[in-house]
Amino acid sequence: MGNLAVDQLASVEKMRDYISASGSVEREHLEANNVLGPIHKAFGEKLWPLMDELNLTLAA
Repeated sequence: MGNLAVDQLASVEKMRDYISASGSVEREHLEANNVLGPIHKAFGEKLWPLMDELNLTLAA
C-alpha cells in the first residue's frame, strides 16, 4: 500500500474493523457512524476503489 499518512492509516483501520465485524464496508456504514467525512478527506476520490479492494481482500 505504500506510505500512508497518519489519518489515512487510521481510516484504513476503521474500514478494516467494519469489514471484520460485518463482512463488508459500504458508504452507508461510514455515513451512519459519522466517519465518512474524515475518511473521504483522507483519501478523496481514491476512497471508493480502496473500499472495493478492501472488501474483496479482507472478506475473502
